[in-house]
Amino acid sequence: MTILTGATILEQSENWKIDHLVLRDGLRLRWAFWEAAQPVKGHVLMLPGLGEVIEKRTLRAAEWAERGYQALSFDWRGQGGSGRLVPDQPRKCHIDSFDTYVD
Repeated sequence: MTILTGATILEQSENWKIDHLVLRDGLRLRWAFWEAAQPVKGHVLMLPGLGEVIEKRTLRAAEWAERGYQALSFDWRGQGGSGRLVPDQPRKCHIDSFDTYVD
């Protein structure tokens, strides 16, 4: 198992393959994928906490990858690199209805 220090986490975060998904309401959701060592045993969905971003999961994603698991993560709406409904208040996370998450 690789042990990452604060100095190497930034370098390791380059292993994330980051993209954006355009949602029904036009906002973009930032998501990322970390490839595993071969052979691939499965996938791990890493759900961030409020106010956290994909890169905070770098250490765990690297550990899962070494074990053969591919990691997937995303930035919640209004967090990190995902779109915001209140662009003039970037720290505010707002949705009109919980159905936004369900759709």
